[in-house]
Amino acid sequence: MAAPRAQPLFFGTLVNITDFRCRHPDSGCSAEEYAAADQLVFIRGGVFVRHDGNRRVLAEPTSALLFNRQQPYRVSHPHAGGDDCAGGASDLEAEETALEQLGAVLAATSDTKNGKGEFEDSTTERRRHEMVEATKLTLASLPNARMSLSELARAVDCSPFHLSRIFRRRVGLPVYQYLLRLRLAVALDRIVEDGANLSALAFDLGFSSHSHLTTLFRRAFGVPPSMLKKTATGPLVRGLRGSLLEGDA
Repeated sequence: MAAPRAQPLFFGTLVNITDFRCRHPDSGCSAEEYAAADQLVFIRGGVFVRHDGNRRVLAEPTSALLFNRQQPYRVSHPHAGGDDCAGGASDLEAEETALEQLGAVLAATSDTKNGKGEFEDSTTERRRHEMVEATKLTLASLPNARMSLSELARAVDCSPFHLSRIFRRRVGLPVYQYLLRLRLAVALDRIVEDGANLSALAFDLGFSSHSHLTTLFRRAFGVPPSMLKKTATGPLVRGLRGSLLEGDA
């Protein structure tokens, strides 16, 4: 029997992601285990059963399980083959995507309504508007900063989960996509106006490499930045800016 394998994929201040693989034969329950931290586990393949006292919870690829910190449980595998899991996404996208997944799971298991019809007083609405605008200002002031969602939330005085949810609802984009569009807009201006060196520009704006910037730039604008440096005109640049506002970066 192969030993379980845990491969860390991401470590952040807000969330960690680990890929866990277990190749276990058909067997009885394991010894009692405890989660070292609160975990949200997505099953990518295989099947197992979590035993919480007398309660059994089946885990298979259409489900996700919450493991509470220090809550005891046992695991059994009803079929040979084991399971593959990813649990808890360093960048803003990983953290925000992980929180979106957590929110979706919690909403799916809640008996309450989604709250769209709730009355919200003017103070709450004003506070949310100010929070979103403060987030935009923070990102626009430091588009190259490698800021985590936790750090950004502290800067605008709210929780990471609340910031992610309200920003997406009001702006129509998750925070990480808004930041990406902001960076691409800055890149567009600097390429056209200054003929910026692409490797230096990618580094300045927080992209991982020249090729990373080129790939995302082409996806957003339909042309590589190297071509734009040679052929840019006023109407073309205005059209590209408009496409950035309308499309998905």
